[in-house]
Parts: sequence; structure tokens; C-alpha cells
Amino acid sequence: MTGSEPHQCPSCEQLLRPTSLFCPRCGTPIMPTVSNALQLSITQILASMKPGQAEVMRRCAIPRWFDAEILAVLRERDDGNNANILQQVAEYSFVRQIGEGRYAFIDDVRNYLLGDWRLRPDELRRIHERLYTYFERRMGSTMVENRATWLREIVSYDLLLASTSSVSQAKLADELTQPASTDPDVLTQAMTKVERALLRFRNLFDAAFNAHRMAEAEAILLAAEEQSNILVPLVRDWLLYYRGKMNFAMVRLDEAIECFEILLKRDDLDPELYVLLANSLGDVQVEAGQWSASILSYQKALATPKIELAQQAEAHLGIADAYNEIAVSAGGWHQPQIQKYPIARAFAKVFQSIAIIPMFLLVSILRRLGAAVPKPLILLRYQNWLLARIFRASREQTMAAYRIFRQQNDQMNLIRCEMRLIDIDVLFGSVDEAIELAKQSLERPGCEEPYRKARVQVTLARALIAKRDFAQAIDMLNQALTVFRAVDDGRWEARVLTTLGRALQESGQTEAALKTYQAGLVRARGIGSVLSRERILYELRTWRRSELTYPTEISTILRDEPTQRFVARFPRFLLPYLQVGQTLLIPLILVFAAIVAPTVGNQTIVQASNNLVLPAADVYIFPWYRLIISPLIMLVATGVGYSVLGLIVLWYMPMTQLRNNQPTVHTLTPDELIHYDSSGHESHRIKWADVTEIITADRRVWKRPLMVFSRSFVRSTMQPLLRVDGITGWYNSVIYLIEKRAREAGAQMSYLSANISLLRSAWGGVIGLGTLLLSLIIASVNGWIPNLAEFLPATFYAILQLVGFSGILLIGPTIFWTVIRPLRLDNEFALDERLPSLAAMIGFIVMVLFIITDGAIVRVPIFSVSLFIAGVYVFSEGIYQLGVRRGKDRRWRTGVTIVGFGLLLGAMLIVRETVWREFYHARSYAYAIQGNGAAAADDRLREVAQTSLLFERPMVIEEAVLASQNSDWEQADQQYTAIVNNRGYDARTQALAYHNWALTELARCKKNSCSEAELARIAQFEATAIELIDQAITQHNANPEERAVLLEAQGTAYIEVGQIPAAIQKLTEALASTSEPQAQQRIRELLNSLQR
Repeated sequence: MTGSEPHQCPSCEQLLRPTSLFCPRCGTPIMPTVSNALQLSITQILASMKPGQAEVMRRCAIPRWFDAEILAVLRERDDGNNANILQQVAEYSFVRQIGEGRYAFIDDVRNYLLGDWRLRPDELRRIHERLYTYFERRMGSTMVENRATWLREIVSYDLLLASTSSVSQAKLADELTQPASTDPDVLTQAMTKVERALLRFRNLFDAAFNAHRMAEAEAILLAAEEQSNILVPLVRDWLLYYRGKMNFAMVRLDEAIECFEILLKRDDLDPELYVLLANSLGDVQVEAGQWSASILSYQKALATPKIELAQQAEAHLGIADAYNEIAVSAGGWHQPQIQKYPIARAFAKVFQSIAIIPMFLLVSILRRLGAAVPKPLILLRYQNWLLARIFRASREQTMAAYRIFRQQNDQMNLIRCEMRLIDIDVLFGSVDEAIELAKQSLERPGCEEPYRKARVQVTLARALIAKRDFAQAIDMLNQALTVFRAVDDGRWEARVLTTLGRALQESGQTEAALKTYQAGLVRARGIGSVLSRERILYELRTWRRSELTYPTEISTILRDEPTQRFVARFPRFLLPYLQVGQTLLIPLILVFAAIVAPTVGNQTIVQASNNLVLPAADVYIFPWYRLIISPLIMLVATGVGYSVLGLIVLWYMPMTQLRNNQPTVHTLTPDELIHYDSSGHESHRIKWADVTEIITADRRVWKRPLMVFSRSFVRSTMQPLLRVDGITGWYNSVIYLIEKRAREAGAQMSYLSANISLLRSAWGGVIGLGTLLLSLIIASVNGWIPNLAEFLPATFYAILQLVGFSGILLIGPTIFWTVIRPLRLDNEFALDERLPSLAAMIGFIVMVLFIITDGAIVRVPIFSVSLFIAGVYVFSEGIYQLGVRRGKDRRWRTGVTIVGFGLLLGAMLIVRETVWREFYHARSYAYAIQGNGAAAADDRLREVAQTSLLFERPMVIEEAVLASQNSDWEQADQQYTAIVNNRGYDARTQALAYHNWALTELARCKKNSCSEAELARIAQFEATAIELIDQAITQHNANPEERAVLLEAQGTAYIEVGQIPAAIQKLTEALASTSEPQAQQRIRELLNSLQR
């Protein structure tokens, strides 16, 4: 006996025999290990026996078990003593009885004895051959129900014999001194035997495994693995692969992945085995939540040269499962929170009914064309777009597998594909099609087998629940549950309980539904199935979210469930684009309304102190139809664009990014918080007691966090800062459970809230004030309420109008909400670098638009100014934060700060004159409304005097009047000449020009003597002005005050040409037209002077 491996003396390192009890060199006592004591005991027992008896004992270790007949095979004779010898062997303590008349050595003894047999391979092979012959004979003569046992033995000995034959032939070839004398056919024949034996084993194992006879499959594998060290490498590789499959079936995911990855590191793998390994590794990774890695594994299988069609179909079906699990794990279709108040629910329904129209039309057209798309209500919510795209990708991959299986007429796998298609049809709302396909699957050959039929019934039950045929669904599920419990399939049992709970819940059987869900959770925990557990938790969460009154037990279950997994609804790389898209939507609608809605009101005229007449300040009014139509147009355009964008995502969004960037995962266990990054790798593992701080940075309109704008952070000892995005499914529950479990674990932590609620903060008050002010001014200028300019001091009204029309009270909070707050959070927590880049780019675009449009981004000048200042600020802030993120030093940041303030100061200097012009313009309007024509005219001239490069208004009359007031006769003459010679101006403008020109010329003549010709020319100007004023009054349908000013100007013109009666007539008409006291007094004084 050689025993096991030798060992050394701990004192002198002398090499010792395994059975040594002391060192022969130094005498140090050697305490026997369990193994050494066992070896010593067996050695002594065998030594005490006769040689023939000892040999029989050694041979009994070769088979896994033995009885009287096998003992006869081992002894090579049947002399009638086998029963007595068996009884003697059974009396030893290391022999155990495993059945009636069957015995086996305990594992340690058998392994020890087999170690000796491996040193005698030729003799061992002869015994294996005799055992193989015996089991093959028994196989043909035994009862049908016992054949599985004999077949298992035959297959295992077949592998042993083929392997030893191949090894012996290879050794013989190596020992020959003349390789040419080696017959290659002998080696080929030996390898062919191995392949034939391996195929026989695979068929036997696969038959049991695919029928979910796991105990039988495990016994077959154990029998083959028993003496794996004497098997050829090819057989060992296949056995390790099947061990991985068994580990996966038993939900030992880590062990399964380890088996597969050990093999995949090899470069000499059998090509068929490589494809199977890649597919099987993908299956395990799907359940382990490593979806990106699983898709890569399936793609490696597809990229293998000469891959068989069936294996190719399996890879496609695996990718479909990976996509499906990503979508399901991300939380399924978005379930909106049910509104608490009836009026809010009614408003939500009305809004939904209107918003769904464009999507309904597009989806209807696509469905008529035969496309598989979700219901319009599902696609209405952008949160479902990516999930819908993933489900479509899953369907495409399933169809690819389905076509291959149909080509091969593989009925069993066709059923698998149809089950996946049924589930997707139910999710897409095509319930009738799903039921029809399920019935077709039930009629396929092979579906009569109870286990397979039960799986199809569960799939059909889901469709029946969607059809609201609860009674039939519950009946089918109970039948399937019986089958799965009979074969001990925990995965499908948990799935049945999940679906049954849903059926009971929707049929109103609340108590039964809760008990069913709880039973499903217990079963899922028992087998360690993450997917089964999370499906049930999802159903409970949606139940709680979709009803105002729900059982309180739901919250208890969700709170106390030991391990929970939360998956982001989107990959993190999409987050900045979603933020920008949602941030810009409302501002774009408001800017569009600011472009379309305003129009210039009818411009009156006022008379300056020197009797010169000029247009009064106009004001932007907002007709009700434009206020309604412009947002509606933008909303319709947005709705159509939104729908088209959703369908583009549904059809054409590339899946490459998703394959490399899976949604992040947070797993909460009883002891720790584990985070898996976008590659599916573990990036954080935080013990609850190690949590030191929880920071929430949620953005809310009112109370509920906005998904794409909210995030929280978890600080801990010895771990990097952990970020929990608001796009994580059931975000509020995640944060609640993290805080709860950390406190229960005794963590010494602090809680910091950096939340902001827009409408519940000071900024909300600013927005409310700005909205109220803008609404009042619009209603005032539109005439819906009394004009505020009549009651307020002109200067105060001008300031209010500037503040209201500038939108500064709306833009300021918006910038804080969308730019300052996110950028500072980015800076503090070192988040995505793209956000400051996007902010800087948007600010730069606004600046460029302001310059290109000459300051007229929108119609209202002061609003354009506000947008320009905001753009400069956003640009400088984005550049600064970008520099901070890229680690620039303090000097660089100081420089950027100075440049940013310089840009802001420069922008203010650029628009300073424009702001003053708008102020004088607004105050002139107020004076005109108040009847103070002279003050209104003076502010108009002040407005003209402000030089500005931006947003120039056509103010030709005003500029000419300003030249007249400044006694710049030549400049005034040129400007009046340009006006009267331009036929593009209307009669009123030209009438005012002729009239003012005449008065200017008279003023010049008073200072400088004029010739008769010049006086005649002045008279001609007045005559022309008289005619044009008549036309202006008729054409412009002038209001009474404007008519009074024109008539007064006409009367003045008659005076200048000496037609006093006509002048008195026009002045009298003017007096009757006006109601302004100052104008009435001025006209009376003029009439009195003429009448005297």
C-alpha cells in the first residue's frame, strides 16, 4: 500500500510515510490526522486478512456500490460463497448499507483505496470491462422502472473504459522509439470510442435535465465524475460544463460562473463545447443581473465559426432573455402615482386624453401595417420608451431563434419561443393574439408532457389575466402549481405563485392574493432566486402605487423583506440628455409664445410742447386668440415631435450602448449595501454600520422628486461616495430602506438634505409673483381690466412693465433650478462632466442668436435682453464649473471667474442703452394714457436720443422732431425730405412729416429771415399736410384722442396758411373729440385767440 501523499516532520523536515506516528530521525511524535488515522486503520485491517480476502476488499472499492452479484463479478467466480462474503464485508464499520442487499464503502475509505488502484491501471481496466459487461447484461433483462440505474452505470463505465483505452494508446505511442511504426488508426479509433461514450453520456444527462428530473441528472453526473482524474481531458471538460449547468439549476450562480469561466480560459476547447459554454454562461449571467456581460457571452457564441443552427438559435433566444430581464428588472411599465384628490385625478385624465391623440394616431397606423408596438397609453410616458425598445429587441431576437427552430421543425424549442412572444404580446396589449398563440403552443406535439404543458399554461394564464378572465386563469395556475411542486421546480413554482397572486389581486380576492405573494417570496428565498423574488416585490409595489387604499400588510412585507434589488430605469449615460430635454421643453414653449403671441397695438399720436406732432409710444398687446393658439401650436408640435421621437427610439435606437452600459443596480441585503456599475461589476460594498452620511439632493416641483433631476449620496468609511440616481426604480423606497437599515445597524451617521421644491421655496414665490405681474400687465394692455398706467405713477408703471415683460422673475428661478443648482452639485460630488459642457453650449447659442438677430430673439425687446444676460451667465458658469471638474488650479479658476464677471459686465454695458430706451418707451406710454402728451412726447424724444446698436425701432418722425428741437435745421430738412419722398410710409406718417416740416421751417424763419419763396413752400407743406390728415383720419379710423390731435394739427396748419374760418372749424371738432383736460384747455385758448 502506498497510501496518500507523504508529509514532513515539523521539527527536522524529514520526509515521512503517511502512516508514520513518529519521526525516525528526531523521534518527534506525529499526531495522526483523520486521514492518516484512517489510512493506518485500513492498512492494519487489510494486513490482518488473508491475501485473497484483502484483494476482494480492495476490489469492492471500484464500483460505487456492490451486492452479491457484483461481488461475483469482482471475484470473477460464482461459487455460492458470495452471499456469505458479502455478509462478512458488511460487518466492517466503514461499510454502509444503501439499499436492500446493496452496500458501499464510506467515501474516505473508497477514495483511499481507489488511489492505489490508479497505480494499477491495466488491472483496473479489466475489472471495469467486466463491470460494464455485467451492467449491460442487466440492462437488457431488468424491469423498465429499474433500467435508469443500470443505464447510468453503463454510461459511467463506458466513459472510464474509453478514456483509459485512449490514454493507454497515447502512452504507447509516446514510448515507441519509431513513431512511424505507430498506427494512427488505433489512436483515431480510441478517440472515436471516447466521443461515442461522451455522446451517450450527454444524451442520457440532457434527457433527465431537460425534463427537470434533477435528482436523476445529478446522479448521472456524480457517477461520471467519480473517477474524473483517470478520464481524458475532453471528458473532464464536458463534465465540468455539466457541473456548471447543475449548479445553475440549483441556483448556485457563483459556482456555475466559476465552472464556465475556468473552461473558457482554455485555448484548446472543443468548438461545440465553447459555444455551449458561452450560451450557458450567458444564461447564468442573466439571472445574476450581469446583463451586459451576458449579451457579450451570447455574441461570442454567435461569432464562433461554423456554429450550428440550433446553437445559433439558442444564442438569439438567450439575448432575448437578457433584454427581457433588463426591462423587467428595471421595473416594467412605469406606473404613475395615483392622485389623492378627485379634481387632480380628473385633470390628469383630461390631460392624458388630449396628450394621447398624436401617439394614438401613429400607433394605429403602425399596427395596421403589422408592426408590433405597445399601446399608445404605454408610449405616452417617456419612461417606457427605452423599455419598449428593449422589449422590441427581445422580440426581434426571439423571432430570429423562432425561424431557425421552425426550419429544423424543433417543436420543443418552438414552444419556448412562443412563450416569450406571448409574454411580449401581453405587455404590448395584443392580448387576443397572445391567447391564440398560446392555444397553438398547447396543440404542438410534445406539449402533452405535463411539465412542458404546465409552463405553457402559466404563460397562457398571464394573457387570460390581461383579458380579465380570472376564473380560467386561476384554474390553470393551480393545475400548473401541482406539477411544479411534484418535480420540485422552485423557479417555476415561484413564477406560478406570482401570476396567481396577480390574478387573485385583480379579481378582488385581497387576502388570498397577499398569502399567495408571501408564499412565493418564501419559495423564492428558499431556492435563492433573485428574479422570482423581485417579480413578486414588483407586483406588491405596483399594487400599493396604483390604489389609494391598499392592504397595510404590503408596506410591512416590502419593509421587512431581507434582500431587495433596485435597478435604474435607464442606463446612466442617457441621464444628461433626458435632463436637457426636459429642462428645455417649458422654456422653449414660453419663448415660442413670446415670439408669436405679442403684436404691436394701435399707435396714437401726441403733441409736443412746441406744437410738433409725433407718434406716441406703442405697447405690445397679447390678443386672446394668440395667447391661446401660440401655446397650443407649440404643444401640438411638441406632442407630434414627442410621439415621433418616441417611435424613433422604439425602432432605431441602437442597442450597442445598452449592451455595454446596463442600468446600475443597488442590492440591499441584511448586512450591507452592494452597488453594481454599468458593466455589471461590483463597485461598492458598504456595511450598514459603516454608513456615515446620507445626502439627498432631490428636485421637486411640489413634493414628489423629479426622476431625472434627483439623486442621493451615501458616504461611508473605506468606500468611495455612492450615488443613487432618481431614475432608480422605487427611488423613495431605496433611500428609506438605506437610512432605516443603517440606523438599525447602529451607524453613527448624519442626514443632510439638499432638496429643493420649486413651488414651495422662495423661488416659487418669485415665480408666482412674476407670473401674477405678467398676467396683470397683459390683461391691462389688452383692456381686459382697467389700464394700470392710468392709476400708477408713470415711472413706477414703467419699472413694473419692464420687470414683467423682461421675464426676469421667471428666468432667474429657472436658471437656478436648471443650471446653478445642478452644476454646483456636479462640482461638489464630481458627477457627470457633460452637464457643464451642455450648459456652456446652450449659453453660447443664446448669445450668438442675440447677436445674429440684432437683439431681437423675440418680439419684446426687454425679454430678449433678459435672455441674452441669462445666456452670458450660463455660459460663464458652465465654463467655470468645467474647469473645476477638470482639476484646474486656483489661478486658472480665478482667471475664469474674472473673465466670467467681465463677460457679464460687458453684456450689461451692451444692453444698457437698450434698457434705458425701453424704460423711456414704457414711461411715454404711461404718460400718453394719462393724457400728458407733452411728457409723453418728451420721453419719446429721450428714447430717440439713446444710441443703441441693438433692436432699432423705426423712429423716423421722432428723429426728425429731435433734430427740429435741437435747431439742427439741415438734419431736420434731410429727414423730412426722406420721409415725404418715400411712398412706403402711410398717409398719417407723411401728414405728420409735412406738418412738422412746416412748423420747423417757420421756427427757422423766426430765427433767420426767410424769402417769399420759402414762405410759399411752407404754405404748400401745410396744405399738403391738411389733405393728408383728412386721409389719415379716414384710413386709420383714429380713436377720439388721436383724431383730436390730428384735427388740432390740421387747424394749426390752416392758421399758418391764413384760412382762419377753416382753422376754427377744425379746432372746434378737435375740442369735441377729446376728453383730456389739458388738450381741451389748450384748444380753447387757441380758439379764443382766433375769435378775438
